[in-house]
Parts: sequence; C-alpha cells; structure tokens
Amino acid sequence: NPLNRNSSLQVLVQQTQTIQIDLFNMSGKKIGNLFSGEIEGGFYKSISLEKLGNISSGLYVLSMKGMGVRINRKLIIE
Repeated sequence: NPLNRNSSLQVLVQQTQTIQIDLFNMSGKKIGNLFSGEIEGGFYKSISLEKLGNISSGLYVLSMKGMGVRINRKLIIE
C-alpha cells in the first residue's frame, strides 16, 4: 500500500540495539536518514516520514541496519 508523506513507520526489534534507517531513491542515492539510535528490545518505535521534508512521489528503498544485518524494503510514496 502506498504511504503518504504524513505516514509513520512502526519498528520492532527483538533485542535492544542501535539501528540506522535510511531512505534511498531507486538509483541508490541516499535521500535522508529517518532514524539513528538505540531502540529497546520488544518496544515499537514510531518513525515519521515528515522528517524527510517534501520528497517526490515515487518508489524508494527503505534500509534498516542493525547488529550487522541490513534489511531493505521497497516503499511507494504518494
């Protein structure tokens, strides 16, 4: 489902860790950082897309890195 610029993401990690969440365009250019910091295990962290400002509609890659693991997911932003 497409997200809009006012959407927020919910992140849950199993154990307390430092994570970094970035958004990239489909060319691999980093658009911005959504979150860098520690999240307690078992707790949700709400991360707003508004932090990125006025980004264009389109297809993006959300990258979450923590504990030596990187997870990438495609996002559609309206």
